[in-house]
Amino acid sequence: MNLNLKNRLQLTAEEAEFQGMTKLASAITESLSTETKSSSYDDLQDHIHKDLWKVATKLLSYYDLDSIDVEFLDKTLVSWASKISDDLEKALGVSHIVKVSSEEKVPGEQ
Repeated sequence: MNLNLKNRLQLTAEEAEFQGMTKLASAITESLSTETKSSSYDDLQDHIHKDLWKVATKLLSYYDLDSIDVEFLDKTLVSWASKISDDLEKALGVSHIVKVSSEEKVPGEQ
């Protein structure tokens, strides 16, 4: 994430906190403190998949389950990771086809 956007999000979190939107403020602040740099789109998808596993384990813990179908759960999480990426890309007005500045240049590319 570039520094300009990070600063804007930090200010947005502060404003949200000031306006009493503590859940939003907390979510933004925590997401900025745990930001992970992705060097490729596949890397980004992998990070989202792992983060969804964190969400799933919170639910598993909450419901105190004895066992689960891990393969089924993982297929669901992979599908969600793709859907989340697609939906967020639409909301942000970006496309994963566009190379981001953090991706390495290929030989001959300026």
